[in-house]
Amino acid sequence: MSTRPRILYLTSHCPASPTYGGQLRATNVARLLQRLGDVSMVIASWNKWPEAEICAARSMFDVARVVDFEAAPLSFPWGRARHELDPGYLNTDGLGTSREDADAVRRLIGEHDVTWFHTIVVANAFRIGRGERSVLDLDDLYSRYYAGEAGQRGGLRRLNSLRKSRLWRRREARVLDRFAVASVCSAEDREYLGGSPRIHVVPNGFEAPAEQPRRTPVAGRLGMIGKISYTPNRDGLRWFLERAWPEVRRAVPGAELRVVGEGGDAPDAPAAEGVTRLGWVAETAAEMATWSASIVPILVGGGTRIKIAEAFARGVPVVSTSLGAFGYPVASGRELLLADEPSAFAAACVRVLAEPSFGDELARRGWDLFRASYSWDAIAPAVERTLEACREASARAAPPLRDASSSAP
Repeated sequence: MSTRPRILYLTSHCPASPTYGGQLRATNVARLLQRLGDVSMVIASWNKWPEAEICAARSMFDVARVVDFEAAPLSFPWGRARHELDPGYLNTDGLGTSREDADAVRRLIGEHDVTWFHTIVVANAFRIGRGERSVLDLDDLYSRYYAGEAGQRGGLRRLNSLRKSRLWRRREARVLDRFAVASVCSAEDREYLGGSPRIHVVPNGFEAPAEQPRRTPVAGRLGMIGKISYTPNRDGLRWFLERAWPEVRRAVPGAELRVVGEGGDAPDAPAAEGVTRLGWVAETAAEMATWSASIVPILVGGGTRIKIAEAFARGVPVVSTSLGAFGYPVASGRELLLADEPSAFAAACVRVLAEPSFGDELARRGWDLFRASYSWDAIAPAVERTLEACREASARAAPPLRDASSSAP
């Protein structure tokens, strides 16, 4: 199809906010879509974005509407029963919108050729039951997230996580009944959802630097980057500090861990001797250039971690759990080191600290993989294929949107 499509992009992330994984994906996919069509954006949020960030977002995109989600408590008993038993029920997260915002978004959908939803939570909050001219970006699979969470819990908390995993598994199974096509972060996630040709892989990525980065690592320095206010990052950091970091410090006296990310410098954030908590850093390249390795001690999560692509892009060696590197075609000892037990994780950290040339080799291979597959330019063809698949499906579609008002809370 040669005509330039009109694309409506709905997201709960502000393109001009301090960066983190979901925000980077949402912003850069939207930028890639701008190459292919005329993009209008709806920015929705749980909390009001600062006006300065909204103004900056308007300079980046045609922001058609800014929406504040509203609390939509489940009615009892019928709303609660439908939430638990009906996989088509759309009040999945206790979120909704005003009637004015819902009507405005439906008008916008009707005026565009393609609607791209960044996350199922956004689509559900707007009560979009079915959109034939639409793409759903499942950058996280919640059934996998909660299944992993169950593995880290016990007792009633474990049972509750298993319950949530089953609920989301049933909802995810209906995705292709609701949307023309879907996108996921990895081939593994695509197969998990059944491997349909209507599910496209759009990997997580990172902005490519102008040239291969050069590091000047400080002896004994490790780093971790991520939104520490996000539970998987917070819990992973705590696990590392409590169970692996003491062994690193015994083997490398004076070793330092630098923690970069929103919430990392909060009073209640995980801390230990030898840890420097920097909080959010606007420009991470110079900071990461001083690290001997970037650690990714993630124990729970869905999708893939952008922090892996970022470390590869910065030319920094990586020590990760298997889940932290999920979805990347990597092997331990080739592009990075993988370890899932605390002692093994500590030993991997000590190795890259003690063997700088080995770390350099890991970084070189990580950079090669990033350049080939995980820069946003490398990902652009996958976005284009997903958009074209949606447009082809649209040509055969019935009316563009089906009202789901019967799913109101």
